[in-house]
Amino acid sequence: PKEALDFIHMVIAQKYIFKSVQDMEERMRQTRGLSWGPITDEQWHHMAEHNARALEDGNITYSYDPGIAKIFETEPTGDTDLWPYWSNIQAPVQILHGLQSLILTQPIIDTMQQKYTGSIISLTQFADCGHVPSLMAPNQIEAVREWLINTQI
Repeated sequence: PKEALDFIHMVIAQKYIFKSVQDMEERMRQTRGLSWGPITDEQWHHMAEHNARALEDGNITYSYDPGIAKIFETEPTGDTDLWPYWSNIQAPVQILHGLQSLILTQPIIDTMQQKYTGSIISLTQFADCGHVPSLMAPNQIEAVREWLINTQI
């Protein structure tokens, strides 16, 4: 949905500066806790360490390229029809859906299932998660593991 893409643009267009990885971890806990689902303190620290990039002045920021925000400013968000590409996917697909996602909505999932022309599509939903499952929670790991074991690729 356009509103969700606009929100993503707003978030990634901002410059975030932290004095330490611990400060960044605190913000991540406040803003990404719902999205990733349940993870332990050790996993939070791991995520912060691996999402941190040191700046020349010794401060810390997120490790993504801030230039990705520019595409939101030059291309209309939500206007590109990607369904023809989706319909051409023939490989087995597992959809991992955090039920609290504002981006991957049930109508989108329904369309994905209708338009998929491959042989295997599986939907795994996580009630305690938003758009980006961490794939660190035991139930998330197990869902992927079982799908890989049971799917002939």
